[in-house]
Amino acid sequence: MYKAKSKTDPNHVVAIKIIHKAVLDDFTKESLKNEVEILNILDHPNISKLLELYDEPQYIYMVMELLPGGELYDRLIDADDPMTEKKASELVYKIIKALNHCHDQNIIHRDLKPENIVFDTQDEPKLVDFGLAII
Repeated sequence: MYKAKSKTDPNHVVAIKIIHKAVLDDFTKESLKNEVEILNILDHPNISKLLELYDEPQYIYMVMELLPGGELYDRLIDADDPMTEKKASELVYKIIKALNHCHDQNIIHRDLKPENIVFDTQDEPKLVDFGLAII
């Protein structure tokens, strides 16, 4: 992932995932196509957003919202800042609401783990990585 300024709003910082088409096998191509389709369907404050997609001859550029707050996994193993029961319950509530939204759209994530929950600048959890998800 790369950080960049948005083309439409230079004050807005985004993340860009660059995918080299030459190294994609058939499974990965299908998984990527599926992920893009799913991200275009989902719209929830606790699900990462695909902002733009550029399909060029050699590369695919996925412009995503920037999530600089790190993974839940890293927060769980941080002995200096243990997660309180209150924080944990608020986090679980938000992720369950995001999953409920997915299920309302007939989408199953299929890869829910602490590494796929990432935090934004306001410390809001976001569900990411819909590569294994299905409709």
